[in-house]
Amino acid sequence: EHDRVLDLVGPESVTQRELVERAARLYDRRPCVVSIPKRLLLLVAELAERWLANPPLTRSALEVILADDELDPEPARRALGIRLTPLDETLRRCVGPSATAGECARGGDRSRAANPRRDPSSGSSGS
Repeated sequence: EHDRVLDLVGPESVTQRELVERAARLYDRRPCVVSIPKRLLLLVAELAERWLANPPLTRSALEVILADDELDPEPARRALGIRLTPLDETLRRCVGPSATAGECARGGDRSRAANPRRDPSSGSSGS
């Protein structure tokens, strides 16, 4: 049981464009999202890797960012006994107009700090 791999993902899968648009709505904005071909991004990242001691973006990081994975959060949620926070709630708390770094890091629910394995929806303590 200890060698199992869990996908730690949120409760919903969205495109990068949708993520940006949902975050922008918190500020009543409509962003101009421009698609850039993956090959061009990889070329820029490769050049940055060659020319900069500490590039802000690497090819391997881009591959992860651009991966179009739809992973199932349920096995991890059940195994860890956690409640998944809806994306819009996380965006409000972490990037919204009233967001604070402390609130985002805490996850917004102080009661979970005392018993992080308790999943209210399962009725069990997770112990």
